Amino acid sequence: MPETELSAIDLFAGAGGLAEGFRQAGFSTLAANDFDTAAATTFVSNFPEAAFLGGSISGISGRKLLRLAGLRKGELDVLLGGRRAKRSLSTTTSEGFTMSARACFGSTSGSSRSCAPKR
Repeated sequence: MPETELSAIDLFAGAGGLAEGFRQAGFSTLAANDFDTAAATTFVSNFPEAAFLGGSISGISGRKLLRLAGLRKGELDVLLGGRRAKRSLSTTTSEGFTMSARACFGSTSGSSRSCAPKR
């Protein structure tokens, strides 16, 4: 990553719409996560330079995300986390489980603290 680019990790990345907006604003998405395999395929196609980790965010530590991104704690500029575009306050996973938005975003708090984003 060139020194002038800002770094991002995208959680609940989907196909990469939020990451695309940040790319246009000068950020480089270094790593991403989503459990939706169809969206993941699109994300990887749109952002081949980003490390992608599929599956539930609940089992992914901030340390692991930073390692995938090639960063150390305190180096990440922004941690992205958007909600799903087609579903509002709850989402059904491919395994058939439903989790509320509160549970979804609550599970990122550990990642956020351990990633220590600058923004």
